[in-house]
Amino acid sequence: MLQTILGLDAARIAHAFLSSPTTMGQRLVRGKTKIRDGGIRFEIPQQRELPQRLDAVLDAIYAAFGIGWDDMAGVDRRGRDLAEEAIWLAPVLLQLMPGEAEVHGLLALMLHCEARRMARRRPDGRYVPLSEQDSMQWSMPLIEEAERRLAEAASRGRIGRFQLEAAIQSVHAERARSGDSVERDHDVL
Repeated sequence: MLQTILGLDAARIAHAFLSSPTTMGQRLVRGKTKIRDGGIRFEIPQQRELPQRLDAVLDAIYAAFGIGWDDMAGVDRRGRDLAEEAIWLAPVLLQLMPGEAEVHGLLALMLHCEARRMARRRPDGRYVPLSEQDSMQWSMPLIEEAERRLAEAASRGRIGRFQLEAAIQSVHAERARSGDSVERDHDVL
């Protein structure tokens, strides 16, 4: 998906998966060979095939989102487009698999991160660490939607890594509602 559909090169994909470009290039070649030799067509899988493919699809969507956030200078429009595309893909996946907790968890995670986009850079383009961001610049509608998605994921009774990451982001988002910093809350505990 990342290379064929989104047009990313092996180096960008490798960076998203914390792998070397050479290793990722080899994986991509092996995957293309398997597709070609197996006569595998690009098509929407049957409903019964979706669960076995879910982890790979979630990883690909999250990787696209991560690549969108990878531009530390904040000048690569293509990266922002990838983040927006990933956020668009998660609800599409939810339509296909509404009962999957990790799909809700991934969407919650991405929305929490996206909610802070405007506070992530200074006017001169320099990166602002989370602890220094002005929470008044965070998008409350995105945070509220992320919280709804996280609650829906939790109601499914199957915890997963995207839900855990979203829960951590939820703790940070509390700062937008309370005005308190997570660090100060931690000191009190």
